[in-house]
Amino acid sequence: MTAEQVRFLAFHASHLVTQWRWLFQESQLRAFDDVGRSVTIARTCLDDLIERQFMRRGSGCADVAITGAGRAWLEQERVAA
Repeated sequence: MTAEQVRFLAFHASHLVTQWRWLFQESQLRAFDDVGRSVTIARTCLDDLIERQFMRRGSGCADVAITGAGRAWLEQERVAA
């Protein structure tokens, strides 16, 4: 797991994410929380998290959500956001 993936998972686990935005022709996804903080992840890293079932795609074109497996992994690794 890359540091970028850990940050993205931890952000989704501990913040109310309200918006996602694709950047650079959908090569990166940026997530924003309810107070304007953000975190960015490369598409390849995001696809890997989805394949590992740590995140799942939402109903929109860019939204994603952390899964129970993703939360369990963070807890096991004791990653602080």
